[in-house]
Amino acid sequence: MFSLANRLGRERGPRYEVTVLGPEAGPVATSSGVPLVAGRSIRQATGPVDTLIVAGGLGTRAAMRDARLVSWIRRTAPRARRVASVCSGAFLLGEAGLLDGRRATTHWALCDALQRRYWRSRVEPDPIFVRDGKVSTSAGVTAGMDLALELVEEDGGRDLALSVARRLMMFLRRPGGQSQFSVQLRSQVAERRGLRDLQTWIAEHLADDCSVPALARRAGMSPRNFSRAFHRDRGDAGRLRGGPAGRGGPPAAGDRRPERGRGRRRLRLRPRRDHAPRVPAGRPGQSRPVPPPFPRRLLTAPIEEDVSMDIAIPLFEGITALDAIGPYEVLSRLPGARVRFVAVTPGPYRTDNRQLTLMADEPLTAVPHPELIMVPGGLRTRALEAPNPRLDWIRRAHESSQWTTSVCTGSMLLAAAGILKGLDATTHWMSLDRLAAYGARPTSKRVVEQGKVITAAGVSSGIDMALTLAARIAGDDVAQAIQLGIEYDPQPPFRAGSPETAPAHVVEGLRARMRARMDRDAATAGRGA
Repeated sequence: MFSLANRLGRERGPRYEVTVLGPEAGPVATSSGVPLVAGRSIRQATGPVDTLIVAGGLGTRAAMRDARLVSWIRRTAPRARRVASVCSGAFLLGEAGLLDGRRATTHWALCDALQRRYWRSRVEPDPIFVRDGKVSTSAGVTAGMDLALELVEEDGGRDLALSVARRLMMFLRRPGGQSQFSVQLRSQVAERRGLRDLQTWIAEHLADDCSVPALARRAGMSPRNFSRAFHRDRGDAGRLRGGPAGRGGPPAAGDRRPERGRGRRRLRLRPRRDHAPRVPAGRPGQSRPVPPPFPRRLLTAPIEEDVSMDIAIPLFEGITALDAIGPYEVLSRLPGARVRFVAVTPGPYRTDNRQLTLMADEPLTAVPHPELIMVPGGLRTRALEAPNPRLDWIRRAHESSQWTTSVCTGSMLLAAAGILKGLDATTHWMSLDRLAAYGARPTSKRVVEQGKVITAAGVSSGIDMALTLAARIAGDDVAQAIQLGIEYDPQPPFRAGSPETAPAHVVEGLRARMRARMDRDAATAGRGA
């Protein structure tokens, strides 16, 4: 958020210098074991601090016992203009005494514990973030993005915040007072996947025709059958607007006539004629085995044993951090999953803003046959589309993978490897028209599934893609538990996540800045070659 605000704000906006700190400088293991690199230790951070952000995670309990860390937070907070926490990071603020007499929040599953331990604070379990004076606390995981966007808007204004949201392809900016518990997520309880997809469509198209006949056409069903199926799965079909009187609606109140077909085995219909979930796409007449299922244990935290699925994320210089980290946060919570950050050469790789470093622990050759490939993007992927060892690895790994996926301009690397030829695919809206040059069929959808190949649009779309994939691999219950665990519920108050919904002046301004940036990077790469 902050580094992108630097790029998009230029002279008009604030200039943030983002520094990742750790108890010691160097790699710091995350909750799933994948390290981030701390540029400096807390001992070295002695100068002025504008915004202090304390992250949370499974290591929070141990961090609370680290007297040196807690003492540093307590000493540093008074000289900071503002202090914030994400998820269970609120416990560290509490240990430092910064929540006394203040309103606060944290992950919904930890609110009671936060209130019991820091009884002088007033913990509010409902909002996604709470601001009380100079101290701000956010709910779980993705709520930190909403808080960061709020801080950017406070510093640089609404237009800058809109541009940041637009670049990251966030649906909207959620207000702090929005409930942690998603109305959409609670409503997604229909047993049939087609009806769940329809529920999502309804929430996003409330101004369109949502009558029973119109919804039935979209679901590929007759109004009568649709009404019965929706009523059976959802129990509240009466809330939908009916069509002509006496047709396409649920039974009247008190009508207890038995429904024909109750008790029969349900049939699963696929009217779209697309590939069934988890069955790789193939040429007509070409048979392929169905991929073996993965365990379906309901877990929302990473596990360290019974590894049955290698997930490889290739890193490169200039990667967009959220392209990799967003899907990683989802996929690392899958039962039996092991996420491996790989690169042509192991070591640290700077993100496109040069302010964050990700660590590749292994070479590409150490994971020749991952079950799942997830290729992130970045502003510098164009230079990587020429023949190189990375493309060779993607091409070979795809031959034996269960799933091959990408986020943002990572799809350009899949395309350059020949994987998207003849397939529908998506990427960041600024690069969408380039897919056709590689034989792909560009589409502006947020997530596009083509057999075992799944592409996601820009940046934050990777979370949607990863949740879609989690449902395919481990089932809807696991995917929804992961979604709830990271509190991913994008429903904020302004729409700037696509060129169609963002204000025209924001779209044109961002388009010009991104094109100039990509031209500079291409020129630099050309000189380097």
